[in-house]
Amino acid sequence: MGIDNEYQHNGYGQKLMEQIFFVIGNISNVIGVSLFAVCAIKDSQSYFTKFGFIDVSEGIGNTKGDQFMAITIEELRIILK
Repeated sequence: MGIDNEYQHNGYGQKLMEQIFFVIGNISNVIGVSLFAVCAIKDSQSYFTKFGFIDVSEGIGNTKGDQFMAITIEELRIILK
């Protein structure tokens, strides 16, 4: 997922994340999801942090500088309220 550089800083990423959170929040009970994880490229890590994602990449052995970040469904639902 990402927003083309030409369209960044216009709120599109925020809207996209809201929609993703909404869908995941709605289907999590049906499919048994308790954690939402992403592989954040180096330049997007701070973006995911502002949504409440935390770095969970310790011990994964990533050499590209990307971070595995996650947020619990419970935290996600709090954000949606």
